[in-house]
Amino acid sequence: WMATSSHQVSELDLGADDRILCPFPLVNMAGIGGMLFPWLETRSTLILHQPLDLPTFLGQIGSEKITYTVAPPPLLNMLLRNEALLSTVDLSSVRVITSGSAPLDPWMVEGWEAMGIEICNAFGSNEGIGMLSTRATVPSPTNRARLFPIPSENGMEGRLADMETDETITEAGVVGELRFSGPTVFSGYVGSDGSEFDNQGALRTGDLFEYADTEDGRLLRFVDRAKDIVIRGGMNVSAAEVETLISSSEAIAECAVIGY
Repeated sequence: WMATSSHQVSELDLGADDRILCPFPLVNMAGIGGMLFPWLETRSTLILHQPLDLPTFLGQIGSEKITYTVAPPPLLNMLLRNEALLSTVDLSSVRVITSGSAPLDPWMVEGWEAMGIEICNAFGSNEGIGMLSTRATVPSPTNRARLFPIPSENGMEGRLADMETDETITEAGVVGELRFSGPTVFSGYVGSDGSEFDNQGALRTGDLFEYADTEDGRLLRFVDRAKDIVIRGGMNVSAAEVETLISSSEAIAECAVIGY
């Protein structure tokens, strides 16, 4: 994970003067790879926060002069839409906020960008997957909300595969499962028959992506978790895509789409 951490440090331009607020327990990859290792590498300042308490967390951002932290999408959405609450939070020191665990809304990334704060889109898991979409690699805020650079550094490799044939997908606009390999990927689940890996030894993530050719180059667009795809009238409908459309309304605080 040190290689992934170094990539993050470089992409976000983290240095000794940064002050990192960590809202994670230091027992998972978000806390270890995303916060602990960058702190060790940059010799910066690390402030711990656990368990998450919103008033304390927001207060620490101002009192500790935080320059970099992590926040879930619903919190970033809520703050942008709650001007009264946002006005009480001192964000003057913040340069970058990483978010993830769910698809980001383009309007949210654009909104924080307009305030001078970069939203970094992170995609990863404890199994050893790590992708970052930053201003350095994906300048467009709209693209950064859903698209990621294709992993190809530090021995990491991501490819798209047809879930039925296992054939590698190379053309844009064709949905396939992300298969991931490299030094950070774990060796398997305890007691598993190895079915979490394909015949090339790559981890079957269960996450669906497609290639997109954009002004920022060829990128990976997140479509949905394979199990969250809703089949309706013979069409594959992405629950995440419908959720994005619904949540763009200011009348909606949070939403979830399921098949029924």
